[in-house]
Amino acid sequence: MREILTFVAQADDETSDLVNSVLQSILLDLIIRSDDVSLGSSNVTIMSCPMVNQTILKRIALHLKRNHCSSFVRPLIPNPSSMRHLSSSTETPMQTELDRINTDHDWRYNLFMQCSKGQLELLFQMEAVKNWSTLMASSRLDCADDLAIGFPPLYREHCSSSSAGYIRVASWNLNRFTLAKAKHPGFREVLCLTILRARISLLVLQEVASLDVVNVICSELNNPTLPHIKQWLYRNPPTRTRCWEAATSINSVGSMFRSSEFAVFLYDKHSGIRIKRTHLLEPRIADAIDAVPKRLRVFSRSPCCALCSVRDERFILVSVHLKAQGLRRSQVGETSAEVEAMTHLVQAFNETQPESTHLVIIGDFNLNPDHKAFSGLKDRGLKSVLEGNQPTTVAGVGKANMTAGNRPHFQSSPMAYDNAWILSRKPTSLSSSEFFTGHSGVITNCLRHPLIPDDTGAGANGFLSDHCPIWFDLMVP
Repeated sequence: MREILTFVAQADDETSDLVNSVLQSILLDLIIRSDDVSLGSSNVTIMSCPMVNQTILKRIALHLKRNHCSSFVRPLIPNPSSMRHLSSSTETPMQTELDRINTDHDWRYNLFMQCSKGQLELLFQMEAVKNWSTLMASSRLDCADDLAIGFPPLYREHCSSSSAGYIRVASWNLNRFTLAKAKHPGFREVLCLTILRARISLLVLQEVASLDVVNVICSELNNPTLPHIKQWLYRNPPTRTRCWEAATSINSVGSMFRSSEFAVFLYDKHSGIRIKRTHLLEPRIADAIDAVPKRLRVFSRSPCCALCSVRDERFILVSVHLKAQGLRRSQVGETSAEVEAMTHLVQAFNETQPESTHLVIIGDFNLNPDHKAFSGLKDRGLKSVLEGNQPTTVAGVGKANMTAGNRPHFQSSPMAYDNAWILSRKPTSLSSSEFFTGHSGVITNCLRHPLIPDDTGAGANGFLSDHCPIWFDLMVP
């Protein structure tokens, strides 16, 4: 069904006749079969189910029966069999491409024709199919202009995000992202398309439920199989072979709803990024030598440190997912305590790391950056990449859009949870230039997909996560 919907949604002027002909042929076949059943028959066919609008069906039947004597028209593209008289020596790349297109059309046509009446009726009754064109347009999966739909421009517009001294780093809480979600075409397509469209080189993920997820995502980025990802790469061909890899916490950082949670660092190796090792600040495995007893733990989920290098620059990445504030902010005190505990990490970093090493604490803080709990980080020289006036949750973005005309631009958002804090030291190869460029933002568009159920489960075009990805640019020569 997904292949059929993709084919219908992507039909252009050249293939629209094929789509219409196939649908007419299917409906005609169904109507002819339904006419074979007498009105007095005790067998109830799918086409006579109460859920089917019989008036509309009769109109379609009348239209088709007026034209049933006309032969079914196949695609206007010449069939490979009609070109067999051409010798192999005269074949051209264009003919090879036509062969491929015809083979693809034949396969999809057969896919249509092999559907049973029950499958087709279920397909026609799906709310997602009834509104497929509208959903495709609203999700903007196939929009050719990424800048026009709100994706961040490349730094200085014309340079690659992984060249000319700049890389783009991002963070995204994926909301209980299981292996089943990673294999789901809707979830996987939104995640990979967002990475590509935003030109992200390094992505830190929270709420990943299985380490097997990274293999699925890296495979899709390196060897895409989903239609809109292949379409985007066709329009934006990479300058070099893709090589996405991932580093993870070896053990879980803690628990989330009905699952363990792992920290994931997804990166493009061809951007010059290397992650040598990861380490949990508070290991949770009971039999581990350095395991921290539960009574002594400061964090609900252990921060995960990663030693990262980008070309000649070295920095420590710390992925965090701090405790949620709870219903009506009932546990905001515990969240604040975890933020304040990060100052001990900064102190240890200053005491043990070379002066040329940078520190990036990134993830879901579950607290606004202007909260007083962050004063300790600010006093130690750390800078927030986001100002805190833009929400980083889907619900927060929706509320902000509804009240945009009634609140000042500088007002703090109550849902600016995802962020990064940077301790920028003097780079080894950059005189007085800054490590953090000052370019950052929140991606709020194209985070939904027609194949993802909505929050209620009753419809389609749902969001991949209840969080939006945040991004920022670093200067790394």
